[in-house]
Parts: sequence; structure tokens; C-alpha cells
Amino acid sequence: MGEVWLKLIGSSKDPCAENYAYDKEFVDFSKHRRPRHVHPGDQLVLYAAGGSKHLFALARVTSEVYENHEYKDHPYRVNVSYDVKLPVSAGVHIDEITTPKRNLLGAIQGSYLRLKPEEFELATSKLQKAKVSARGNHT
Repeated sequence: MGEVWLKLIGSSKDPCAENYAYDKEFVDFSKHRRPRHVHPGDQLVLYAAGGSKHLFALARVTSEVYENHEYKDHPYRVNVSYDVKLPVSAGVHIDEITTPKRNLLGAIQGSYLRLKPEEFELATSKLQKAKVSARGNHT
């Protein structure tokens, strides 16, 4: 397995809405820096920044970083496939994967952050449970 990243979707200035259902087969990165450390096989935990603070998807990176000419503020992109994809409102609050070793909210400095193995295990477990719960609520 490659690296594991917490990837912010939205920001404090432009929050990801609670009713948002992220259905894109790619993830964009901001103009600040090309994400040099993100590669195919890496895992992304998508996080709704600036609003509900929910984790809402587990995705696997399927391409190298490439230039995105659609959005000036997000010039870099990777393609992804999903293991879990929920509406933001059905996701898991970031506090549920914060460990005594690190406060994730305080650790976020850019548009993505390398997760520690125990943080990723918590995120995976809780998002899988949320997926089952969400499926049960729609039957």
C-alpha cells in the first residue's frame, strides 16, 4: 500500500456544504504547491473542510498528478476510484479519528496531510460503518 492522505475538499473561505455529494472521478489540489508526494496506489480520505468537518469518502489514487486547466485555483489533479463514497452529511466527524497523539484539526496546514496508520485505520473503520448505516437508511 502507498501513502495515506487526508485531503481537504473546500476551505474555511469556501466550505464544503453538508448536503454535498462528491461524485467526481478526480480530486483537485490547490495552486499553492504541486502535490509531489501523491502517487497511484495512495489512499485519500476526503474531508469536508470549513463546514461540517466530516470525512465522507475513501478513495484510491489511480493516476499521477497532472495539470488541470479547468480551475485556475486548483491547477493539479489526480484520478481516483472509491472504496466508500457518502454524502457529506452521512460522514464521520474528524474528531472521531483524532488520536491522543495528534489533533488533526490543529495539524492541517495545507490542502492535504499525511495520515498516521492508526488514524487511517480509524477512518476506514468508521467510514465503512457509516456506509452500512447509510445503506440501511435508504432501503
